[in-house]
Amino acid sequence: MPEVIVALCAVVIVKLAAIIAGYGIIKMGYEALMKGVKGEFDFGGKTKSDIEFKLVSTSPGLFFVLFGAFIIIWALFVKQPMHFSYSADTPVAASEKIAPTQPTPENENSEKN
Repeated sequence: MPEVIVALCAVVIVKLAAIIAGYGIIKMGYEALMKGVKGEFDFGGKTKSDIEFKLVSTSPGLFFVLFGAFIIIWALFVKQPMHFSYSADTPVAASEKIAPTQPTPENENSEKN
C-alpha cells in the first residue's frame, strides 16, 4: 500500500508544480503585455526549391501567456504513469504484475542445490 500512496503523491506534486509554474508564466506574460514590452525581429529566407518563408516577431507577453496555458493544460490532461488495480487481499500496481514463469530445468537444478 505505501507504494500506491507514494506514486499518487508524486503525480499530485508534479501536477501542482506544473500548474503553479504555468500560473507564474502567465502572470509574467500578462505583466509584459500591460507594460507594452515588444520583441522586434524579422527574418526570412528562401529554400532551394524557391519556397520563401518569413518569421515576424510577436509580443513576448503573448508567447508567455500561451506557453503558460499550454503547461497548465498539459498538467490537467496528462495521464498517470502507473495504473493501480485493487483486489480484496492486496493492492497491486498494474505495471508491477509479473507473469508466472514456467519451471525450466535450469531453475529446478538451482533450487535443489
